[in-house]
Amino acid sequence: MENPSPSSKELLARYHKGDTNALNDLLERHLPYVRENVSRSLGDRLRRKTDSGDIVQEAVREFLVYAPKFVIDNERAFRAILLKIAMNVLRDQHDYFTAKRRDMARESPIPSTTILNLNMRRDVGDTPSQIVAKEETRARVRLSLEFVEPAERNIIAMRYWDGLNFADIGDRLGVSTDAARMRYRRAMARLTQAGNALKHGRLEELLDLPPNQSDANQGDANDGGANDGGANDGPTESGPPESGPPQSGPTGGDSKIA
Repeated sequence: MENPSPSSKELLARYHKGDTNALNDLLERHLPYVRENVSRSLGDRLRRKTDSGDIVQEAVREFLVYAPKFVIDNERAFRAILLKIAMNVLRDQHDYFTAKRRDMARESPIPSTTILNLNMRRDVGDTPSQIVAKEETRARVRLSLEFVEPAERNIIAMRYWDGLNFADIGDRLGVSTDAARMRYRRAMARLTQAGNALKHGRLEELLDLPPNQSDANQGDANDGGANDGGANDGPTESGPPESGPPQSGPTGGDSKIA
């Protein structure tokens, strides 16, 4: 009798431990689904973009290699995450954030033992170590960036990673300083919402999944985390609760994404 194929959860766990073959198995298993749905969703311009090389495969691989580590039980939700990542990369005309993600992973790495659990609806308030809690917050903010719109995550990266002021951001975007500031504030609000959704296991808010299908093992979904508005969780207008590369961020009291 043949052994059953490992689940995506098992493959992710093996990859987190350094098994590169597990990454290849994940790509082989899920890329056909992602490619099919990307092709179905794209307009003619973006569909032509995918014809110039396997951008979808590269987008998914880059995400799994350089984004914060996570675990998830539900295969459908995992595929939805990969599809979201691929679509965001294809919709990002200049692919700005992908390079920044790589820089963040290399220059300010998150400890390999920090693995976010995206399965349960929960109120995360009982982390035993402040150091662990800080690293989990840092990882969650970075992962939250993957779920906001490309234009929004780009302006956050310009502000916190490149250390640009709003006048410089406005120049890059071709808008006024005030317009750049307003776009940034809207982007930070979206980032806060994404961070709260991840913290409390509400993936359906980020992936357009029915609430009862985003987590196969959520059990009783009516705990405190599910209904906690989370207004004070995660990043705020003054910046995500992280520290970034020294001397590279903006001045004026902003925190920096690491």
